[in-house]
Amino acid sequence: PWGIAGVTMLWWGNHSDRSGERRWHVTAPLVCTASGLAMLAFTGTHVVSSLVALSLVAAGVLSGMSTFWSIPTAFLRGTAAAAGIAWINSIGNLGGHFGPDLIGRVRTATGSSAAAFLTLAALGMSGALVVALVTREVAPTSQE
Repeated sequence: PWGIAGVTMLWWGNHSDRSGERRWHVTAPLVCTASGLAMLAFTGTHVVSSLVALSLVAAGVLSGMSTFWSIPTAFLRGTAAAAGIAWINSIGNLGGHFGPDLIGRVRTATGSSAAAFLTLAALGMSGALVVALVTREVAPTSQE
């Protein structure tokens, strides 16, 4: 999964840079991640299906993350960029703090890892929806 994710991340980032488009280059990997997580909920012990699902998740996470950081820096400058990036990182750190607890509570309440994967998939889809609806298009800058 990580080899596929690394190649995908490089290709996706280059494609985003060449096209100058960011919104859908972040939204699509989030949908890919959510799809892989939903797939994991239903693969059971099937190894090949699980590897395909994990590859989708890893490729989506790395591709989306690498392209995501170009969005705030495209329209924030100077101290606003520093504050915006710090705020985004703070929210991300909250997810890292509360996420494992949420997943543990879902698994305990349902007795199933599938429900935890579906919860993560729903969060990924909500992230894709937010990026698709909220992100404003920024005119591509000329590259020298």
